[in-house]
Amino acid sequence: MIASVLRKPRPLPQRFNRAVTPLTRRLVEKRHQMQRQYKHQRWKRALQRFERRLIAMRGILFRFAIVLIVGLAILLVCIALFSPILKVRVIRVARTDLRLDNELIQKSLASLFTRRMPVLSAEEIPPLLTTVMPDIHRSAVPDLTSVTITKVYPSTLQLRIQLKPLAYRLLIDAPDQQTPTPPPASGSGSDFLTADGMYVVYRNTQTGTGSGLPTIHIVDWGVRPNPWQPLLSGDMLTAMHEAGRALGTEFHQAVLSRTIFLRAREIHLKLAAYDVWFDLKSSIPEQIDRYRLFLKNVPAGTAKQYVDLRVRGKVVYR
Repeated sequence: MIASVLRKPRPLPQRFNRAVTPLTRRLVEKRHQMQRQYKHQRWKRALQRFERRLIAMRGILFRFAIVLIVGLAILLVCIALFSPILKVRVIRVARTDLRLDNELIQKSLASLFTRRMPVLSAEEIPPLLTTVMPDIHRSAVPDLTSVTITKVYPSTLQLRIQLKPLAYRLLIDAPDQQTPTPPPASGSGSDFLTADGMYVVYRNTQTGTGSGLPTIHIVDWGVRPNPWQPLLSGDMLTAMHEAGRALGTEFHQAVLSRTIFLRAREIHLKLAAYDVWFDLKSSIPEQIDRYRLFLKNVPAGTAKQYVDLRVRGKVVYR
């Protein structure tokens, strides 16, 4: 038996190569074009058959879609109401201020750990932060301004708390009596007043800028003020600011210290030469007018101790 041996393929000799004529080229191009058109027509017919089947099954698909949507809605409701995955397990508080006490905040929000994230309203959280806790006689954040709540599913609450700014350092002077009322047990903290008149107590390490605040002396109190409660009313603060601003801008007299008489509702502003006494029985502009007349008619240096602007129609000085 003779076995045939295949030779390696090699190009035809140049003399056997025939030139491609324009007619041959057109025939080949036409054949390729027909093949592309045939494939296109096949896909087009397949798509048309699929569309006809969809139209025929439109009712079935519509009912199936309704069942699927209802089933997904029921599943989501069941997960929200019954699944332990969506229970609050972590509460993170951004440390935006050193005055925040994370331990107290976590304690005040302990009831949220049994709640479910989807049904938890952001409006429920601020009252929990400002409600007084009986065991410590204060709330977790008594000087709360605002709180931003972000839900991070499945089980995390993120809180960003803003506090009322500190406006003054307080010195609560004992009234003139035989047995002065002792200060409350506020630890080693210092007394401050917020911008809206709330009396707060913080440790010095919690108030980095507290040492640079102006000071208010609180006197003439029947019962010593309690921390974490409103101390000065809005009209008292407004009158004090208005009087100090008028003395500084119009008369160029700097206020060195401030004294508030709580029961008498008086404001005493200490200047370099003497004190100026205001009260809330008449408006601050009226009392400033009396002070203007005093400076115009009384020689400088006459008043040594105080200038009393409280009496209508006159100025008393010493």
